[in-house]
Amino acid sequence: MNKLLINNISVKYDNNSGYILEDFSLEVHDQEFLVILGSSGCGKSTLLKSISGLVSPAKGEIIYNNNCYFDSSKSLNTPPEKRNMGYCFQNYALCPHMNVYRNLAFPLKVKKYRKAGIKSKVCEMLNFIDMARYKSKLPNTLSGGEKQRVALGRALIYDPTLLLLDEPLANLDANLKRDLSKSIRKIHDEFKVTTIYVTHDQLEAFELADRIAIMQEGKIIQIGTPKDIYDSPKNIFVAKFIGRNNILKFDASLYKLLGIHSNKKYLAVRPKDIILSDMGLESKITDIKYLGNYYELSLDYNNQMVYIFIDSIDDYKINDIVYFNIQKYVILND
Repeated sequence: MNKLLINNISVKYDNNSGYILEDFSLEVHDQEFLVILGSSGCGKSTLLKSISGLVSPAKGEIIYNNNCYFDSSKSLNTPPEKRNMGYCFQNYALCPHMNVYRNLAFPLKVKKYRKAGIKSKVCEMLNFIDMARYKSKLPNTLSGGEKQRVALGRALIYDPTLLLLDEPLANLDANLKRDLSKSIRKIHDEFKVTTIYVTHDQLEAFELADRIAIMQEGKIIQIGTPKDIYDSPKNIFVAKFIGRNNILKFDASLYKLLGIHSNKKYLAVRPKDIILSDMGLESKITDIKYLGNYYELSLDYNNQMVYIFIDSIDDYKINDIVYFNIQKYVILND
């Protein structure tokens, strides 16, 4: 079972700075596609570099497939080339003086493959990533999407048991992102390789992940399936970070409307789960926006801004007094 265990690792880049990751633990399941989702600077890339061996934690333990690759208590630190992990960088990291064929062959040469084996593996990978016709081209003559395919092929060519992807689609346009996103998931499913994918893009995360781990300031705030994360955000940070949510502070009217009482201060409500009605919570329309398939109404409810989606605004205008009800909500931790 190719399970990854990260136990209480702490990472800093110099003695004068604080920890990027501190007492960080994570378990990644065999053949899982786990997406680490978070904003820039939260420690996502540092985590991948620690797993791969490009960065050495100050303490902790990293175990994969029952092999201990890092253990600070035993002064054990397996070098990156011996960890059998494929790594795909955001900036591609292709060798500029090598053509596509040689870029793919390079990792195999490092691992002492025989010439016949190298040729067979490279030709197979060129066909798999649909780059055979570009095998003689240098990286600077390729498009962003083509470079990314080569980078993925290079990370996979020696059959790693763990694939680490660090924002691989960040530099691509929206249409190309969608195409390559499908390719990446296909690669995962066909190679059955345990995959950790780092991104700040929510859409990528929801399209690709078996599970999503939300990171903030070097810690995992919540981990679960995309549906769990979307439907049941754990706290205010996750509710604000994932999709569009109204974060409302409880007051007497809200308690009465929902028929509950809670010691929590806030609840989250998706705009689609709020409906206008003849009775409910009184508010005033402060803004109306047309967003293509629907209209977004901004409502002022007791000095709290509430956003809702409706199909038509024929009966509404700015400054109208309206009433709304809540169909579904989540009570949040602070």
